[in-house]
Amino acid sequence: MSELLVTLGSLIASLGNVQSAGVLKEHVSLLRSQLEFIKERVEKLEEENASLIERCTELDHQLARQNVPADFVEKRGALFKRITRGSYSETPYCPICKRSMWCFHDSFPYECSDDTCGHKTDFKGSELKSILSKLAT
Repeated sequence: MSELLVTLGSLIASLGNVQSAGVLKEHVSLLRSQLEFIKERVEKLEEENASLIERCTELDHQLARQNVPADFVEKRGALFKRITRGSYSETPYCPICKRSMWCFHDSFPYECSDDTCGHKTDFKGSELKSILSKLAT
């Protein structure tokens, strides 16, 4: 790709030395075709980059879920901290970034308190008591 840019640069530099309109048209035509090729290549690279960023984020989340601290238990997309034998904190924690989660209303799922994380549980606020009782047994 850098060779294309060098070629384009030399073509642009040579445009100032062109003596005839025919040669100028050929140079402009070549420049346009090279520019179109570069545009297509940049678009393809941007798509690949976006895909790779998404994949890296997905793999980071998978890795974070595998590293559950010993004093936590994972249940339905959240971590619950053991506070005593058989009981758990009522505050769910994010399995990805390990921060606390919150719920706007009982009819909404819990979500990470870190806006950049964006993780949400697969249970609603109204289900928290039921989940905690199942963990305790």
